[in-house]
Amino acid sequence: MSQSEIVRLLWYCEPVFSLFLLGILFRTKQLKSFLPLSSLLVLKIISWVTLFALKTLLTPYFSGTSRYHAYFYSYWTFYLLESVFIFWLLQNMFKQALNPLDGIKKMGMRVFQGVAVLSVLLAIATSLGPHVTSSKFIIAAVSQIQRSQSIITLCLLLFVCFAAGPLGMSYRSRIFGVSLGLGILSTSSLVLSVWIPQNRGSIYTWINVANGAAILCTMLLWAGYFSFPEPKRRFISIPTTSPFLRWNQISLALGHDPGHVVIGKVGPEVFAPAELKMLEMASAKMKSASAV
Repeated sequence: MSQSEIVRLLWYCEPVFSLFLLGILFRTKQLKSFLPLSSLLVLKIISWVTLFALKTLLTPYFSGTSRYHAYFYSYWTFYLLESVFIFWLLQNMFKQALNPLDGIKKMGMRVFQGVAVLSVLLAIATSLGPHVTSSKFIIAAVSQIQRSQSIITLCLLLFVCFAAGPLGMSYRSRIFGVSLGLGILSTSSLVLSVWIPQNRGSIYTWINVANGAAILCTMLLWAGYFSFPEPKRRFISIPTTSPFLRWNQISLALGHDPGHVVIGKVGPEVFAPAELKMLEMASAKMKSASAV
């Protein structure tokens, strides 16, 4: 097969894989829990349908120049929206990863949002120039935003890799799986966003083949993570002298929230049978005392 045929095949497979993954999320009742991911998949389907219609179905109704402008602005609008949705998904993964640590999570979210805003402003500032046309500005700005988002994604993946164990997660958890998939997408998008502004010729190149393959591989990876049961997240027990706990308490104090010594949910399986019996006896005594 030629490069052009491979690129077309991968492009036609993308909405099919998106629908397949949405079906898995619906079957496992994870659409709301992973709402940013579900929304990203819906956006990909809408984007594909719109671009396909502009490319084929609506051709008789547009002249060559009008069709090019409609396709150009639609493509880059969806490309920008995809970056926004990935930022949203990144934020959601960061919050879920730090769920047991409320203080650090709130402080981290403020830093995350600040970095996102700064990235957008920097992308706009670096894209402006005295002889920059509207099309060149759009390509440069959106590509810069995509690069910034890719770098933040790879940093998040690095954080999740190192913090999975201490945060009670395993490498089979869906938080890690989604972050790993985002890392694959971001690596591919980082290369593509650097290549596109400098090579505005044919889209049928090996760079586009690799990018399309990365998208489908990521969806298959996510389908695998959501198809199988997720290991239960372990609770976290931190010593009162731990610097990790102190940072959490400082963050909570800055947010005017109370600190926590025991972090995470503690289920009955954590206690020994004798401890459970003592707790039941103490609970019974408290009930009888309150009844009197």
